[in-house]
Amino acid sequence: MTYSIIKKLSNSLKTFQKIILIVTSSFIAIAIGTGAILRYLFNKDLYGGEEFISIAAFWMYFMGAVYATHTKKHITAEIFSSYCKNVTIIYIVKLISLAVTIIISFLYSWWGWEFFHWSLTKGGKSVVWLIPLVYGHAAVTVGFILMTFYFIIIFKEEIINSNYRLKI
Repeated sequence: MTYSIIKKLSNSLKTFQKIILIVTSSFIAIAIGTGAILRYLFNKDLYGGEEFISIAAFWMYFMGAVYATHTKKHITAEIFSSYCKNVTIIYIVKLISLAVTIIISFLYSWWGWEFFHWSLTKGGKSVVWLIPLVYGHAAVTVGFILMTFYFIIIFKEEIINSNYRLKI
């Protein structure tokens, strides 16, 4: 695939992530608000509502993680560059860090796939509405696969757009 196709795919996925984040966040806020109003004002219960909320929460959480990865706003603990002033060493450490992140992301994607597959084959369902658990569990797999995709793009961009010149 050419780099422009990957960029177009990445931007389309970013739009998809935004839609999922807006829809799931809105749904969770409305469902919890409605549940609270029903419970405390009308002494009624939104029986089984947490089953729908948990599925939306799975998707919101993992699409949020994917979106943060895509926009490079994910949580990092990078303090090395504060202590090291050699740009070549900083760059090498950054590339090693990204490579390790990609390897770990592949591992988590594999575990996510196994979790999805297990959920699909075991056929677990929620207690009240009998919603297949695979709907929520699919978010784990999709999330880790997309994060891996974005970490690979970030790694490639870091190499292509680098202004550093390694002097080895």
